[in-house]
Amino acid sequence: TAYSLNDLVDGAHAGFVTADRVRDWAAVHADQADRRSIDELVSTLASGTIERAMNRRIGRYIEACSLVECESFLSDVTNRHRQALCIDAAVRREQELYKRLAVALVFRSPQVCQLEHKGQMMITRLFDTLASVYLEGGTQRAHLHLLSRDFELEIARDGLDVPARARILCDYLAGMTDGFAARVYRRLFDPGYGSIVDLV
Repeated sequence: TAYSLNDLVDGAHAGFVTADRVRDWAAVHADQADRRSIDELVSTLASGTIERAMNRRIGRYIEACSLVECESFLSDVTNRHRQALCIDAAVRREQELYKRLAVALVFRSPQVCQLEHKGQMMITRLFDTLASVYLEGGTQRAHLHLLSRDFELEIARDGLDVPARARILCDYLAGMTDGFAARVYRRLFDPGYGSIVDLV
């Protein structure tokens, strides 16, 4: 539901998903069986009601699901594996159509690819910098404190080899929000950023 509906709404608000772009994409990539879904989507985009239409579909998608009993080697051990989710074929087809559309119009757009590349470059540069201090630095860099005290204590525990310490750095980076990662990146690499008011 998130991929096939919410990403289309976000893409429409950002200007990636428009009626014209959907029509152009569908002319090449959609089957005749998808025509109704495409026409409905184009209509909601043209009328500016895509958010309302997709919110209604969430309920329809949920109602299109049912549980079916299934047998597996864990069926007798736990109820968790005793049932499987069955999704109405027409809804699954529409869901897959919307996913393909979101990938083509939103996620493969140059703007989003540029942001993805920038994020990858930032995270790689942050990791390389932290690794140079905490994995390779030795005593000459021991005075640098780039991590919070908790992470520094964890990474300095006795008996940790380099891969274990690298894992701690990865966990630190993975726990960052986008905003926090951007602030840390700017503090480390932007010469014009770093007055005392920027340290929050």
